[in-house]
Amino acid sequence: MFVMSADLLAHKTLYTNTDISTMAKVLVCLRVMPEDISVDLQQLKKEILSRLNANIQEVPIAFGLVALNVTTIVEDKEGEVEKIEKTLKEIKGVGEIEVLEVTRTL
Repeated sequence: MFVMSADLLAHKTLYTNTDISTMAKVLVCLRVMPEDISVDLQQLKKEILSRLNANIQEVPIAFGLVALNVTTIVEDKEGEVEKIEKTLKEIKGVGEIEVLEVTRTL
């Protein structure tokens, strides 16, 4: 027979009375490839940061091409990653975008 302790019962009650979806956040890491090697990466970074609250890291690919790994945190709701991709695609100089990782934060 399973008996639920008072602590577990209180914990269960706390979460069943709370909208968990508003609490959850996800960490999204995307690789942004410039259109070509002539794109000014510093300007591209400034433009991305003006539209997203993100961390950006340069990653050398090959033959002088450098990608930008863009990491940001968003709500764990349907369509949030697609919104980020759309926002990035609107920036002049952005070629391809690849989602590298989506993970839930604690």
